[in-house]
Amino acid sequence: MNRFPLRFLENHDETRYIAYNTLEQTKLMAALLLTIPGMPLIYSGQEVGEVTLRDKIDWSDPNNLRPYYKKLCWIRNNFSSIRNSELTRLSTSSQTVYSFYRKNNENIVICGFNFYSGGNYTIFNIPIAELGIHPDSTYYMNDVLNNEYIQVSGSGLSNFGTNLPGYGAKIFVLSDSILIGIEEPTFYVNKLNQNHPNPFKGTTDIRFQIPDFSKVSLKIYDVSGRLVRTLIDGKLDAGYHRSRWDGKNEEGRKIGAGVYFCKFTNNQFSDTRKMILVK
Repeated sequence: MNRFPLRFLENHDETRYIAYNTLEQTKLMAALLLTIPGMPLIYSGQEVGEVTLRDKIDWSDPNNLRPYYKKLCWIRNNFSSIRNSELTRLSTSSQTVYSFYRKNNENIVICGFNFYSGGNYTIFNIPIAELGIHPDSTYYMNDVLNNEYIQVSGSGLSNFGTNLPGYGAKIFVLSDSILIGIEEPTFYVNKLNQNHPNPFKGTTDIRFQIPDFSKVSLKIYDVSGRLVRTLIDGKLDAGYHRSRWDGKNEEGRKIGAGVYFCKFTNNQFSDTRKMILVK
């Protein structure tokens, strides 16, 4: 009983975590949520940094959080020890670093979380005998969250040291081989997100994605269809992209408040979003 309690950072009665904390703190807590025992709840729009409780969700993902949550979910799904009910605390050289390991017959996962704003070099006291580690063998600490690995001897793991950035997290999968780069490939589509913020005053971010290397056009028009500003007109690599509009026209002059349209074109795809500039 109570082996898998529901875990959450926010819900319909709680203030959104990112509304009162930094992006780095939010990512740290998300990593903790997805690696401790229990059933993690990702509440409506949490994965895109939504700040309201029950209002319409802004899916534009202004802080680009979605790929981070996607990586955390991939880690949880692929390393089964994270999904069991056991957690063992690890002692470290730092009072601001919380660490533990999760273990089953399939894999060993070692996590470290730095609850300090500054970088921290930390020694992890890993019980190699308890984990069945051979002192003379070679192992790899695969940080699957940050796509890095460290080669280390079995005996060296008893005092394993690593740098943790301010409010940083590391999720190591201990293995006798390199595991970095085994994630499923990322597939992109042609998509234009709603600008954020909207309405806006001063500047607004426009995010989009494309599936392959191709020519992209991103232009701003007024309500009469006249071109106001060309933000992008050239070839870009596949992936997520962002452009920022400062409310100025081609001549660099501030334009008046009103309704404007952002048109995105790529190959045979085209989409438009309405934007509202206020003073």
